[in-house]
Amino acid sequence: MKKLCFILGIASLCSFNSISQIDCDPPYDVTISDASASDYSANFFSNKKILLQGTFTVDQNTNFDHCIFFMDNSKIDVLPNVRLGIESCELGCGYWDGIYGGENSYFWVENSYFEKFENCFYLNASNGYLFYNNSFISDGSGIAITGNSIIGQQNQSIPQLGVLLISENQFDACDIGIDLMNCRYGIFIGDNNKFEDCRFGIRSENSIVNVNKPTFISCEFGINLLSKSVLNCKADPNVTTFEECEKGVWVNNSNADISYCKFDGTPQGIGSCCGSDLKISNNQYNYEPFTPLTPSFVSSTGSNIIAFENHY
Repeated sequence: MKKLCFILGIASLCSFNSISQIDCDPPYDVTISDASASDYSANFFSNKKILLQGTFTVDQNTNFDHCIFFMDNSKIDVLPNVRLGIESCELGCGYWDGIYGGENSYFWVENSYFEKFENCFYLNASNGYLFYNNSFISDGSGIAITGNSIIGQQNQSIPQLGVLLISENQFDACDIGIDLMNCRYGIFIGDNNKFEDCRFGIRSENSIVNVNKPTFISCEFGINLLSKSVLNCKADPNVTTFEECEKGVWVNNSNADISYCKFDGTPQGIGSCCGSDLKISNNQYNYEPFTPLTPSFVSSTGSNIIAFENHY
């Protein structure tokens, strides 16, 4: 899904995802404005169409189940030590801020659809989470996780909040699909996440990230590493795919192990600079027509690279 732009004189006005994929029309079962979860019964948020305005505070364990939320410039704050479950829901229609995690809060999100957000989920290093089989469509950030480590700090311990898993999700036309900042305990991005038409599929700053079998299609950057990040991308065989991206993996002052990846129609498969260290092995690079003028599989400045068993 692309931005739509209309030229009026010398000005360009762009609207993004102006057509909602959700049934946004009234009537609504309830309108909620600047309220808290404790204002409602435990099973209230089930099979309802809800107009949500202002800030909704999740101050007790709460489940959203088979609901449609018309988000009217709204925001959801999850307080510390509280669990939010979202199952088979749709959130969007209007533009909205996002869902923010407090210290030691937990998120269980499955089979749901999110659109028109600025930061759909903004988590911190103490949060636990499971994101499975969801769709994120917006020009904002799908899932952002921020830690508290300094640049280049040694690995942090993993938060003791159960499952930490992001699998089988689709990120469509996001500015950033998954954004990691200062997370040194090792974020695992699980099987079969798909990033399409994103500016950045995965962006990592001073973080350790492990990816398994993602697909990147028509992204400006599939994976972008900054500021002492560490990437492990070595699923076997050839199941991490970069298709028609401008850049597959870009490594800036970071370390990366990039193995068993497939680059199709991606002008620059791997680029690096600024003191990066890379191990590049058993990758496949297809770009037609392959001539002496073909853009490079690997382009590097000021980096240390070990490369073997790659196929062109």
